[in-house]
Amino acid sequence: MDALRATRGAPRQYGETQLVSEVEQARELLSRVREKYAGAEEELGLLEEIVKPGCRRTVVSFVDPDARLGHKSPHQVFAGYKAHVVQDSVSALVTSIDVVAGNVHEANEEPLGRLLEQEEQQGIQHHGLAADALYDNRETYTLAAEHGMTAYVRSRTHKRRAKNFAYDATTEQLVCVRGERTLGKSNHKKGELYYFETETCRRCEEPVCHRDKKGRVRVYMSSGEKIRRAIPTQALREAMEERKKVERKFGEAKRHHQLGRARYRRRWRVAIQVFMTFLVINAKRMVKLLRAREDALQASASPG
Repeated sequence: MDALRATRGAPRQYGETQLVSEVEQARELLSRVREKYAGAEEELGLLEEIVKPGCRRTVVSFVDPDARLGHKSPHQVFAGYKAHVVQDSVSALVTSIDVVAGNVHEANEEPLGRLLEQEEQQGIQHHGLAADALYDNRETYTLAAEHGMTAYVRSRTHKRRAKNFAYDATTEQLVCVRGERTLGKSNHKKGELYYFETETCRRCEEPVCHRDKKGRVRVYMSSGEKIRRAIPTQALREAMEERKKVERKFGEAKRHHQLGRARYRRRWRVAIQVFMTFLVINAKRMVKLLRAREDALQASASPG
């Protein structure tokens, strides 16, 4: 996934007085043109969305109403779109693409599901899905399993308490560093909450257990974490190395094909830009693959 800016520079910052004035002028404009211009329903709707009291602002541009504010990091904001792609790890060819607004969480079920559906419609079957920590949620693991794949996803955070405990898949228990096992568990949000015997934990001084005020040790393990525990460490490490290839592909697209900025307005036009960009990148990659195969054939045909 990569971001495409729709506007140059960071969004302007206005003071409260200026914002109030802008809203009042917009409301006055709406009252004047509502009946006079019958063919401006879309523009009026966008303006009404912005000036509506208590409305959460999503529209960032009148000239490109599909663009939205997104975050590359907690402090780095952009206005535009995100390119969402699937890349084959063997050939390094991009096989499916999707474009979403900047405020869409690309790891949610709908955006990721669209990409996997595209792969299925093309008759492409993958054995595994490698993704970064953004995709560390139940939807990713569920979708991967539905399409016959194993999800190799890096943990969203390395500070999870569950990582300090071993998991016995046979008995479905957590085991602490002293060998004590959990007494039971209960469903909790998107996972399960395991608990140890209180009296035993009170006598223990292990700092990794994080007891509460009553001396209890309770550990939450998400369904994704449980699936990840079943994946061999070496297999996960290799999948993460393969995942780096798509990051290099995005770097190529931005450095050599100007994909860092949307050239057009509206999402469907930006989707064409993304499609054509990766079409060219794939063509370059195909030339390299064909040349490598030809060299290999010539080498095998040469007398020893």
